[in-house]
Amino acid sequence: MHVMFTLTGKAATKIVLFCFLISIVSILFALCVSLPLKQSSSACMAIETCDPFKPICATSINEHQFFYSQCEMVRDICLTGKDWKSDYLSHCNVSKL
Repeated sequence: MHVMFTLTGKAATKIVLFCFLISIVSILFALCVSLPLKQSSSACMAIETCDPFKPICATSINEHQFFYSQCEMVRDICLTGKDWKSDYLSHCNVSKL
């Protein structure tokens, strides 16, 4: 036994509008979650004044990293929150920076 539902024009329009609104809200939520938040920390603001041509040998707790520019290091600090500090020791296998 099959029961068929027929929708009036107004009911069908309301359902279509409801589905459309749900999809728009879902898309906006996905965009808000996926887009990085602009942080106002001092590290993120320092990106504007970094030296893009100054290579940096940096250290953080038990980690050493070579960055091709100071801007790369500042960007990494902004995105990851690591506490990179300039380190002029020879662990990066580069001459004095």
